[in-house]
Amino acid sequence: MTPDRLAEIVGGARFDDDAVLGLFLDRVKSRQPTSLIRLGDGEGKLLGHVERGDTAMVRNQLRIWFGDRDFAEEDIHTLRTGLLEAIETASFLGLPKTGRTFATDADGNPTTDAVFCQAIWRVLQTGGILDRHDVLGSAMIHRHAQIGRWFATLLGLGRPMVFVTRTRIAVNRLVGNFGIRDYSVHLIPGETWSREDPVSDHFPTRFHEVRAALARIAPGSIGLVGAGVLGKIYCSDIADAGGAAFDCGALFDAWASDIPKQRRANMPDPSKLTVAWLRGDAPAPLTPGSPASPPRRPRRSAP
Repeated sequence: MTPDRLAEIVGGARFDDDAVLGLFLDRVKSRQPTSLIRLGDGEGKLLGHVERGDTAMVRNQLRIWFGDRDFAEEDIHTLRTGLLEAIETASFLGLPKTGRTFATDADGNPTTDAVFCQAIWRVLQTGGILDRHDVLGSAMIHRHAQIGRWFATLLGLGRPMVFVTRTRIAVNRLVGNFGIRDYSVHLIPGETWSREDPVSDHFPTRFHEVRAALARIAPGSIGLVGAGVLGKIYCSDIADAGGAAFDCGALFDAWASDIPKQRRANMPDPSKLTVAWLRGDAPAPLTPGSPASPPRRPRRSAP
């Protein structure tokens, strides 16, 4: 695929986060199995391996996620196959937009991030996956949903909730502030690149345990998933079990007030990424020159 053809495909895609969020909510309300997953440069490396067979590059990425350990070709096959199946069956996709996909460095060459974002688009186009989606979300649709307090609506539907995340703090805040009574928590290790543990047992040990548990969730459950590349597969598992899954990514870190420093540049305005903001208890940040406003009294504690 030529660069011009790729630019034509990306530029011609219809991105509309609000439309996707509305369609997702409609499917949840009608109890249709649903998954929304987001793809970035890490997923692009796995998908690029499908194109080029670059095993060394993929192994380096897996060490970033799971620590300093060896990965057999069978491991790589399991991950890339699971990722592709999750993409192929997803109801909605969040993808990198034109600016990120064709970003260049000071010399005019594509950035490393752009190279792998382009790999995503090539694989999706070649596999005919883009033809199944009339509208796409951006890769930052989870942040858009948070700032617009869309998750408050989702959490207020009274459905059984399924949380897949590294942080119980975030779950406790969501459960406590939204009065959720029926829920399950599936804790997973954090990615080693942003945490202290040198090696993670998320894959394959915890991976298989979580997948087995998700196969037994109640149909109609709503899953919020923050689990890196494996989270895409977990979203697919939730949909296969009759639930609806949203790939929240690093929002769980924000809800726990524990955003790793490596991600802070990609998560500006943290005051809007809290549970308090989601509930509507946090006042909007003042704009330059605006008069100070008295703080609103929170309905309950929402850290």
